Amino acid sequence: NNLGMKKLGVSFLSDLQSKLLSSRASHRGDTGSPQKRNSGPKREQLPTPVTTTGRSFRQRIAFPLRPSVKPPHTGAWLQVGDVVEGKYRGQFDEWYKGTIIAAVTSENAWNVEYEDGEIDEGLCRQCVRPFVPFQVGELVQYKDRESEQYIYCQIAQHHVNNNMFDVELDDGDRVYGVFESELRRGQSQLQRATSQWQEGDHVVSYKENDDEGRVFISVVERVLKSGFIQVRTRGGVERKIHESIIAAAVLELRDEVSEESNVVAKFPGAGESLYRGVVEEVLEGGMYSVEYEDGTSAVIDRSMIVSGTE
Repeated sequence: NNLGMKKLGVSFLSDLQSKLLSSRASHRGDTGSPQKRNSGPKREQLPTPVTTTGRSFRQRIAFPLRPSVKPPHTGAWLQVGDVVEGKYRGQFDEWYKGTIIAAVTSENAWNVEYEDGEIDEGLCRQCVRPFVPFQVGELVQYKDRESEQYIYCQIAQHHVNNNMFDVELDDGDRVYGVFESELRRGQSQLQRATSQWQEGDHVVSYKENDDEGRVFISVVERVLKSGFIQVRTRGGVERKIHESIIAAAVLELRDEVSEESNVVAKFPGAGESLYRGVVEEVLEGGMYSVEYEDGTSAVIDRSMIVSGTE
């Protein structure tokens, strides 16, 4: 009897298992044959949704466009504690490294404490910019420790271990061990690495610290760094000038000078001094009416016109 009961139990379990398997197959639509995977159309056969960018919708979802991270203007996102450069007093062409100690974002104004402890208050957004480390080859100014004056130079070497710099002056001499706090940037001529003048050019330049507008003619002998030029005057004197005082290139004049010509000429009663002017009228007898830069006019002969200019 026990043996019969065991056989009956095994038969019952076998029938129950068969019914369960049959129920699962009918529920999933199984026909009894192995299910084939990827039996539908291949991906490349599917139509690609058209977009204005020509990319598929799937690509746009997988690679969303990154939002713009460019600030609306330089320094727009500056905040207290940021290391910046401040334009001294907001008006001088001098930029010093410092730290923002207060900010009024609604007015786009910042208070900056420089590394020497001095504070500029209420600097506008045009006068504050993120600090960029000094680079080898950059044209800057360094503060001479003896004279306490800033001198044009070029960074020759950066010692990363102590963050000190060696700088090269216009005459080729080097100053070693300059602290970063002893450097400053300018905004205009200090950042111009090249000059429009070349050796051999004849130029007319204004005399420095001269309120009368007098000029002199010279020949460029050597283009130095930081915007300086070595010239030789007509009298044979060598001078080092900044190219910002050069007015124009000298042009060779023919025997006849036409109206509206830009010239360098003497002024009656002013000796050998030279001035820039424009020929207003060509008169009879080799005379010329010239209007000078200060607005005065004079009638002079051809011998008083030294050269033409651009």
